[in-house]
Amino acid sequence: MVGTEMLVIGLLLSGMALAQGQYSFSVIVPGGEDANKDGTASDMIAQGAREGCPSVIRFPSRKYSWTILNYGSCALDLKTLTDENEQAYEDAINSATQDDEFVLCSGYFGSKALAAAAKDHPNKGFAIADFEFTPPVANIASILIRDDEEGFLAGLLAGEIAKDKSKRVAVVGGVNQPDTRRKVNGFANGVKQACPDCTPLCTYAASFTNKENESDEIFNALINTQDVDVVFNAGSITGTAVLKRMTTERGTLVIGDTTDEWVTNWAYGSVPGSERVLTSIIRDYRVLIRENIKRVLNGNLTTGVTTSFGVTENNETSTLRFADCHEACEIYTPKLQDKMQDYIQKMASGEIKPLIDHKSGYNHGGGLTSETTCTMIERKNSTQRDKLHGLRSLANQALPLEWLTAMSIFIFSLVTF
Repeated sequence: MVGTEMLVIGLLLSGMALAQGQYSFSVIVPGGEDANKDGTASDMIAQGAREGCPSVIRFPSRKYSWTILNYGSCALDLKTLTDENEQAYEDAINSATQDDEFVLCSGYFGSKALAAAAKDHPNKGFAIADFEFTPPVANIASILIRDDEEGFLAGLLAGEIAKDKSKRVAVVGGVNQPDTRRKVNGFANGVKQACPDCTPLCTYAASFTNKENESDEIFNALINTQDVDVVFNAGSITGTAVLKRMTTERGTLVIGDTTDEWVTNWAYGSVPGSERVLTSIIRDYRVLIRENIKRVLNGNLTTGVTTSFGVTENNETSTLRFADCHEACEIYTPKLQDKMQDYIQKMASGEIKPLIDHKSGYNHGGGLTSETTCTMIERKNSTQRDKLHGLRSLANQALPLEWLTAMSIFIFSLVTF
């Protein structure tokens, strides 16, 4: 049983490190063209690593049944990749595993190499952000930011804006998979929480990277519906491309995601349409990485499980927060900002919840009777995508393999003929 094999990372230290009073920690920073830009996920990860593992840090001794941890300092091995691909991660992880006691990376590209390293080095500790190992790996901690709360926050704000306007808002999702569904359906439920009479419109993209300029199709579908008051980006690069056209060609208000998009994608307000960016929902990787490094050093990070982080009552430890209003402060007013902080406190206390099932990404509990409160946007090329979405939905319900096989053959025949 994996549960009986859970390892507490604080108890995995080598005798040499204890003798030196130093803990060696490697953090793999995502690469690509945005690696060194201000405000990006890579920038936040690097900041969090430096804050969590400064060059000199002292801890009180903590006595366990067979050892005493007493670190004089924390040695940080920060590896920033030049390329964002599996080979780059494999090279960096293999190097880090040889040199350091604990290795942390993020995202899908590093998952295979990290799993291989963990298997070859069972007495070392590993963690991965933004990726979940299922089934879990005994000496890897999967650490996630709650996608459902991320979308829920955006939906609450969109609903507050729309309640005095047309009461129609939209979200552009990325690939239709559980993490994206958690964000999209969280958004829809947030809208309904703030504005029960509002209609949340939703769509999913075929890729996160705007392949074949799919953003144009999504934009056209949006403008062919009735006017929407706010559009939220839950689709990464594809979503940003849609938002830029909505701001410049339609004057629509938008909410960014993951980073402060006014800074990163509207280049500090130098890109047209920046004045229509209300705010962004920041996934604060600085906090996520910093707090989990602290957990490692304090001996209370457990591996072999998935741990999710989201909204907290303390802004210093919350991994989700609103970005500044920048040029849109006359719309996202101080009064409305206070309202959103009140929502955050209610979320942190459990008074209001996104009500999304983690595994499937669909609605769960709270009297919700349908798997989504979204109204899907009609799109020209959505027919085949909707059929495949239906098959995935059935698969999430753990139906018999024979039934799924028959259904897949039926759908394939529809698509083919």
